Amino acid sequence: MTTSVRSFGDFGVEESITRALADAGISVPFPIQELTLPLALSGADIIGQARTGTGKTLAFGIPCCRASTPTCPSCRLW
Repeated sequence: MTTSVRSFGDFGVEESITRALADAGISVPFPIQELTLPLALSGADIIGQARTGTGKTLAFGIPCCRASTPTCPSCRLW
């Protein structure tokens, strides 16, 4: 079975955020990000537990950046 590599854009992350991540050398989500981004970007509360260095900060930070992006019509500040 072939597995396709997903990008942050595949999860609905805005192009400006995806571009900033790519500029920092981050283009492929870690497993914790693949699991949490769909939920967090939909506005659901999440909790994640993973080892140090596995991408938890971005798993929580990307949705926060998206929510505070004024050009995101479906986003709101909490």
